[in-house]
Amino acid sequence: KWSNDESSVFRVSVNTDLAQATFHVGPNHLEEWTPAPLGSYFMKYLRGGSHIHVEFELAAPLLWKGALQLSAEGLAGRFTAPGGDDAQPQRIIGTVDVEEERPHAFEVPRPSRALAEKLAAGPPRVAWEPPPACRRPDGSGSVLLVGLAGASRLGKSTLAAALAERLRAHGRGAAVVEQSRFERSIGSYACSAEVNEAMYDHPSAVDWPALTRSLSKTIEDLASEGTADTPAVVILEGTFALWAPALCQPMARRLLLRGSQTEVLRRRQASAPLAEPFVEHVLWPMWLQHGQPQVAPWEEIRIDDGTEGFPVPEALVDEALDILGLKASVADASVEPPAADAAGTSVVVER
Repeated sequence: KWSNDESSVFRVSVNTDLAQATFHVGPNHLEEWTPAPLGSYFMKYLRGGSHIHVEFELAAPLLWKGALQLSAEGLAGRFTAPGGDDAQPQRIIGTVDVEEERPHAFEVPRPSRALAEKLAAGPPRVAWEPPPACRRPDGSGSVLLVGLAGASRLGKSTLAAALAERLRAHGRGAAVVEQSRFERSIGSYACSAEVNEAMYDHPSAVDWPALTRSLSKTIEDLASEGTADTPAVVILEGTFALWAPALCQPMARRLLLRGSQTEVLRRRQASAPLAEPFVEHVLWPMWLQHGQPQVAPWEEIRIDDGTEGFPVPEALVDEALDILGLKASVADASVEPPAADAAGTSVVVER
């Protein structure tokens, strides 16, 4: 609570296994089925994981912005709310119920000096001016930009490729821009005397200027294939596809694949195994801190434990098309796939 008023109740639920945070605020958002609308959030471990730091923004009508720290000993934080220039930060204190506590199994890996300096400097600022062909809120523009994000190995690339293929088969121009094409290692973690893991799981590992140039060119190349009524579609896909506001804000739709830590690590270790100290202390914590959407609204698809991402289930493609508002475009199964043109303007960049 932040005052003696009975309506001043604040409740937050943090699930680090799903990278989820849910906020309930009195008096209008206290029921389980009426959480406060979320604008953005991220979380990170502190003090070896005994504390969780959460920064958040609540969407309209609340428009709160604040930060919290949670531990077994309790909750403390501050937030600001609209109220004019004299609005003062409000302090929040409370108790915490811990549902599950997991001890660390491995020692924390050591970053190289170069990596430690990059991490200390923080993520880069991403700037991007969408080309004129990119769909605007007023309906102008012949290319629809959508974002598709999710943790490592949850099936983003295969789903994006399947979406583009389905759209092209029904006469819509479609292309995919993959974040992974613009990643490079920014250093390494020493996980043991013999094992080092290269660091790609951070926004600083992405060459954002090159990615934004490619995104602009892809949109411009598809401009002639779309119209205001039937726009072409460009999908920006990657772990951090919904991280940079400059990229998220022009998106017509934002889609997040959400899977559990257990499932992400199972898939990762089955396909491209990493040292276990790196997995425990770097891979998932970086997703908690930098992978969550930073511009609302977004939609989510839950990836169940024990499922496989390849081949992409048709039901998953249908669900994604529906969420993205594109299902009507492919509803007529009788439409024949268009012949490929010589210029190859509908291009999907595949992993």
